Amino acid sequence: RTPGIEVDIVERRGAGELPRGLNLLLNHNGMAALADVDPSLEAALRSIGTDTTGWSARTMTGEVLYDLPDVQTEGLADMPGMIGRWDEVNATLQKACAGRIRFGTAVSGWQYTPEKQLSVSLTELGAGDRSKDHTLEEEYDLLLYRYYCYIIVESRMS
Repeated sequence: RTPGIEVDIVERRGAGELPRGLNLLLNHNGMAALADVDPSLEAALRSIGTDTTGWSARTMTGEVLYDLPDVQTEGLADMPGMIGRWDEVNATLQKACAGRIRFGTAVSGWQYTPEKQLSVSLTELGAGDRSKDHTLEEEYDLLLYRYYCYIIVESRMS
């Protein structure tokens, strides 16, 4: 939604296959950054969630690492964060990004070309039939990729 910036979003699951979940915490500074670049999306997210004002952390044994009841008063944030149901946050983001999400598509690789351009391999998944998978190459200026971190966690847990 910012002039001069084009964003593509890929989601390996189909449009109707996104997971339901519990709560998702969107931090204070992240919400403030979103309000700066897309106030309508920030307002839409706030309409489905509950504001959070403080930050706290405890160890598994209950030892308090920090407890700040109001981070705005402490000068650490410009506005409240929020907590919302994962599926409602996801649906709100999908609505805001309508037409920009490539469902059933995965990032399958990336490399820099000799011209220093970022080339990304995108695989359109064949709805469970690997023989129908189709890979294409596209060039981007920036790749933000979140799936790999879950692969690392999953491999360490199994």
